[in-house]
Amino acid sequence: MIPRAITFDLWFTLIWSDNDIYDKVYTLRIDSLYRSISKFKKNLTLEDLIQGYEALNEYRMIVPPKTLIEMLIERLGLDRVRNQELEKIVTHYIDAPKNIIPHVNKEIHDVIPAIYEKDIKMGIITNTSFSTGSIWFLLDKLGISNYIDVVIASCDVGMAKPDPRIFHLALDELKVESREAMHVGDNYNDDVVGALRAGVKPILYTGLWEAYDSYRYATWGKTLNPDKDIVVIDSLKHLLDMIR
Repeated sequence: MIPRAITFDLWFTLIWSDNDIYDKVYTLRIDSLYRSISKFKKNLTLEDLIQGYEALNEYRMIVPPKTLIEMLIERLGLDRVRNQELEKIVTHYIDAPKNIIPHVNKEIHDVIPAIYEKDIKMGIITNTSFSTGSIWFLLDKLGISNYIDVVIASCDVGMAKPDPRIFHLALDELKVESREAMHVGDNYNDDVVGALRAGVKPILYTGLWEAYDSYRYATWGKTLNPDKDIVVIDSLKHLLDMIR
């Protein structure tokens, strides 16, 4: 059956990062936070800020940037910052890495438009610390934003794959039933297990698995479960065969 909708993972499916890109993004975010927050705490050191930021690492993908910064401010012992000033800090934090463009899976420039021509809706479900707005900004720079119907960023919705609820959020916005959708992603535990829990057909994409070697945070590894009847593809172009 041809699906009415296909959702994609973002990182290591449509785009990918390496250590250099991660470090640039991290440095820009830290610099932005330090410049903004040090105005309210004169004796704040860069080391104190980094320590506080690192202590919140587990929350970065499951709370919005504003909430994360409120948690950081509290952790640093600051009095509550006025909302107007807080919004400025958040905006600077979100915008700081906007001009850093990750590596792009070149297949997307052929595959995404071809899927669109079949009147199949498309969405992105991503575990990420980047806001929904930032992802739309990136998709626009990549020239594919007009083909995408919905972006679900884990940090903005307070849940992450493999939680089936994050898939249901996307399906609700796409206005399709789970049985009418496919999900394509590289991470077995997040993308395959999550899709199965949500009642969505999973497609495990292995085409960028080699790129894991250049990214120290790719701790999920290359996982296949032979006990599951899962479709595995090494090129996004194979999707086009599935929708003919």
